[in-house]
Amino acid sequence: MITRSPDEFKQAAIKHNIDFWKIHNCSMCDYPCGYIFSDDHERVGYDAGCDCTGRYIIQPRDWGDLSKSYNMQKSEPVIKKMNEFWGFDDRNSKTL
Repeated sequence: MITRSPDEFKQAAIKHNIDFWKIHNCSMCDYPCGYIFSDDHERVGYDAGCDCTGRYIIQPRDWGDLSKSYNMQKSEPVIKKMNEFWGFDDRNSKTL
């Protein structure tokens, strides 16, 4: 299994100018929920959804939270899709 560090995600976000990583859609209105990054990539937040629940709040997160979301994944097809999104090359990854 491959593990990725918080810094790997930060560097990939900078390199590929990533400002949002969609995790899922709101089950009620299909709004895209996921991690958002400040322009300078110093701040990370989680956009947990639209206001259909009455609680639209960007939740503070950090690169470690994002790394944990990736590292807990077990599905090879999902990991492959994530790697493609982030521009990761599996040959240069640490393996547990």
